[in-house]
Amino acid sequence: MKYDQLIQPREVKIGSHIFAVSKIPATKAMPIYNVVSERVVSAGIVGVSQLPEATNKAILQYVAWKEEGGEVWNTLEYDLAINNCFLDYRDLVAVISEMVKENFGFLLDGGLLDALGVGRQAAASVS
Repeated sequence: MKYDQLIQPREVKIGSHIFAVSKIPATKAMPIYNVVSERVVSAGIVGVSQLPEATNKAILQYVAWKEEGGEVWNTLEYDLAINNCFLDYRDLVAVISEMVKENFGFLLDGGLLDALGVGRQAAASVS
């Protein structure tokens, strides 16, 4: 995916790179959400750092990067690009975390019921 195809990209500096994190289209986000939510429920916020490789690759398709001060955006669609970009696992986890916050932040801030349009108090009265 090219930079101009990203949805509402937000730039963030991590390590020596500038990353553009994007919204993931809803139909593509569904299988990613299933894995992310399962990991967050089982391991809390640290679960975001434990996502399977396939899920990370699916997320990274919606990320572009450039060197600090650079002008050319590079995509992360292929293993070679991912491996060349991330020499430090911490940077990879930071980018994945930014993407999870961008697309599934309601999982991390406790606002799932609000995001679904159901007040927390109303949901509590149903259970």
